[in-house]
Amino acid sequence: MTKEEIIALYKQEHDELSEAYYSGTSGMTKEEFDLAHGKVWSGMEAELIANGLLNLSVRYEAYTKELIHSKRLTPFYVDYEVLEFDQELTEDEIASLEAEMGKTVRRTADE
Repeated sequence: MTKEEIIALYKQEHDELSEAYYSGTSGMTKEEFDLAHGKVWSGMEAELIANGLLNLSVRYEAYTKELIHSKRLTPFYVDYEVLEFDQELTEDEIASLEAEMGKTVRRTADE
């Protein structure tokens, strides 16, 4: 199947699911609909990746300073930005990027 055919197939599934939910004929709760809705798009993404039709980028984050506060569960970052690349960076490439940007660069956690 082509990328367009796969997208059209999952869009149709999405539209039918949405129509049934919003018309009240599905009998689904909001939580059940949200889960089913997410599975449609996850399924499409998985099929596109499996067929070599979707390449995911590799994400890194860059920041000048990480701040930790006792009244905050997670740190926050000064001058934060997300960088996307087509492939993993080597340690040397990261070091070079850090020197050029004057920021700390690290790979983001996989979701």
